[in-house]
Amino acid sequence: MQFKLTLITAALVTLAGATPAPRSESTVCSAPSGIVCCDLVKPASDPLATYLIKNLGIIVSSTSTVVGMDCSPISAVSGICSGELVCCEDNSNDPLISIGCTPAISD
Repeated sequence: MQFKLTLITAALVTLAGATPAPRSESTVCSAPSGIVCCDLVKPASDPLATYLIKNLGIIVSSTSTVVGMDCSPISAVSGICSGELVCCEDNSNDPLISIGCTPAISD
């Protein structure tokens, strides 16, 4: 299990190469866990998302369900997010994968 987590983390770090940028847009999120910053946001049908979902034993309602990978609470990153700010229905698998994500930015 430890090797699997290390492998998954290494894959996420390799794929997430964005430069941190401050986010100052207004945010809206009704999920109890609040807004999170995810390095990757993909549909559950994405190969990496499918791999994580399968190996963690997570059940998603549809392959079009949007998932966030390698997510952190926005307070943990002091308002700086190198990925995408999203609001996810299920963050119980933190930090590896969050389920049912939608963009957290409103214009």
